[in-house]
Amino acid sequence: MRDKRSRPASTAVDWQECLRLRPALLRLARQRCPAGAEPEDLVHEALTQAAELGRVPPDRLAAFLALVVGRLCAEEHRRQHEDAALFDHPRLRPSTPEDPTERVNDRLEGRWFRQRLRDFSTRDRNLLLLFADGLPHTEIARELRTTVGATQSALHRIRERLR
Repeated sequence: MRDKRSRPASTAVDWQECLRLRPALLRLARQRCPAGAEPEDLVHEALTQAAELGRVPPDRLAAFLALVVGRLCAEEHRRQHEDAALFDHPRLRPSTPEDPTERVNDRLEGRWFRQRLRDFSTRDRNLLLLFADGLPHTEIARELRTTVGATQSALHRIRERLR
């Protein structure tokens, strides 16, 4: 079996013909390429594939290059579609950088809240902690051994005192 690199010079692609076909190939690539793709790169890749193959008859070179450019455009469309689907996944989106002023405001709000919590009873603080953990009113009532109505009422009174 003969190595691709050791081809005789007589089977090489006619580069003069490739240069003559290049403007038509660029037009084809511009028509079929998705946004963001470089038609120049796709045409260059098609010419490279023709050179690597090396045994394209001169009368079929135009059709071969047009076919390769079309397939490369289709592959680019497919790649961009797959990338969009992958990068659109919510878990893979990069997190938005946090605004430093938000962090400062959160700290100041946390200090204010801690100071205000000193005024509350231990029972009210426990109620707030359970509520902050996201427990439903029924679970909080069961934990504190009270009724759901009493829990809701106590949370309402705490909210009023915090305002």
